[in-house]
Amino acid sequence: MFTTRHFKSLFWILMVVLVAACSKDSNEKVKVDMEGFTVKETFLMVDNQRIKENEVLYGKVLFLFVSGLEGFTYKDNKAYLGCSMTVKDKDGNVMTQADDIFAQYDATGVPPEYATGFSIHVETGNPMKPNETYTWEARFWDKVGKAEIKTAVNFKILGGAPTEVKVEKTGLEVANVFLSQNQRKLEYEEVELGSAVVLHVNGINGFAANEQGIVSPAAEMSVVDETGAEILAYKDLYTSVGTNLTAQQAADLNLTLALGKPVEIGKYYTWKIRVWDTNTNAAFSAESRIKVVPNVAQTAQAQ
Repeated sequence: MFTTRHFKSLFWILMVVLVAACSKDSNEKVKVDMEGFTVKETFLMVDNQRIKENEVLYGKVLFLFVSGLEGFTYKDNKAYLGCSMTVKDKDGNVMTQADDIFAQYDATGVPPEYATGFSIHVETGNPMKPNETYTWEARFWDKVGKAEIKTAVNFKILGGAPTEVKVEKTGLEVANVFLSQNQRKLEYEEVELGSAVVLHVNGINGFAANEQGIVSPAAEMSVVDETGAEILAYKDLYTSVGTNLTAQQAADLNLTLALGKPVEIGKYYTWKIRVWDTNTNAAFSAESRIKVVPNVAQTAQAQ
């Protein structure tokens, strides 16, 4: 979940642009205790947008930003910042932790003009669970002087029923069918409005090949609402990659669904796909249900 390689450029160089685009008020739900340091603001962000409700969809990355930082004791005109963090569940079990996130700067330090802000993040995935609240505590300290900042914030992970893909085979075999988002497997049905989901169909086999080893696959997909009404449909999905395919070329199919109009927040939709052999009519079908939820970042921005 937490990896220090994500922190290669955390001291702000051009973050002034980002800060200027945000509200000037700190997130009041982030508790901040300071000794020696002063800061202008602290806030949480998801998908490059500030949030105010301390809620994040399962699988998203939650960032804590601190800006307008002053109070370093400089060594050779360089700042040296330490940072540790822990995320715990309601029973005090540690979900993730790190002892010295900015250790990579120990050898070089950071010039004063670049040491005015920083960020850390936590990825809301396993072992965390949807519909649970977690406590994220962090300590930032001056490795040369005695100044330090302690932050604490509770955040809730939104989510519901686990994602399920139902597959029915009538002649064709398929090794794996699953949904993903942002290059991660989608574990829960909730998907934000305005985002995109990918349906992966891997290891399709059973197509009848001609003497040249060419197969004749066909595929179609549709999305239906809770009443069964079809709101989107695409035929002949293989046409974009050609019809003269080998069995290996036809074995994988990845489809992207962008969640915009006419889908509505709070509604369930079923995404269906059918793949068949035009020579033999051997086929398989798959379907998965998704629930459209508000885009947390966009909602916060609108407020």
